[in-house]
Amino acid sequence: MQAAARDARWYFLDLRHSESRFRYIIGSGDQPRLHIHDRHLDPTSAEAAYCVLPGEDSSRRPTLERISDELLQSVEALALEELALDDGGMRRQYLPLVITTARLFLCDVGHGAISLETGELPSHTAFTEVPVVRFRKTLWSSVAGPSQVTDVYRAHQDRERSILVLSSTALPTFLHQVDPDA
Repeated sequence: MQAAARDARWYFLDLRHSESRFRYIIGSGDQPRLHIHDRHLDPTSAEAAYCVLPGEDSSRRPTLERISDELLQSVEALALEELALDDGGMRRQYLPLVITTARLFLCDVGHGAISLETGELPSHTAFTEVPVVRFRKTLWSSVAGPSQVTDVYRAHQDRERSILVLSSTALPTFLHQVDPDA
């Protein structure tokens, strides 16, 4: 069993070609209130909306989506609790992060390359190992997005959230890049 865990791989399909945007919550003000922000995040990484975990049960909701929903609920609850206790009106940023021992692989593929008949990728598809991926898709959240909903596309965008997925071996480097003085 240990060998299987060590060899675990998560495959992300990079269909967005965005290098740095990250949707996260900020808490601020005299009243506990959370806001959604869509900003640049360093270090840059690939962004993906699809993740395949080999061996996962296809009849259930994908594992990373379940983890992300639970993580977002926890992060928002923590943020609201901290803001309720904060008497200084301090501004805080909350970045949801999944750290895994799995190796992360990115597949840079266009929409048209995926077979509509089989759902398979072309045989020549290349996968690149990466230390971090921004997983972004419509996930659970109690916080409203920043814009006015005028159509279904905009409603979908407002419900999108980002989760950083990080390989455990890349954690020290990532933390140093985020805060070199830490």
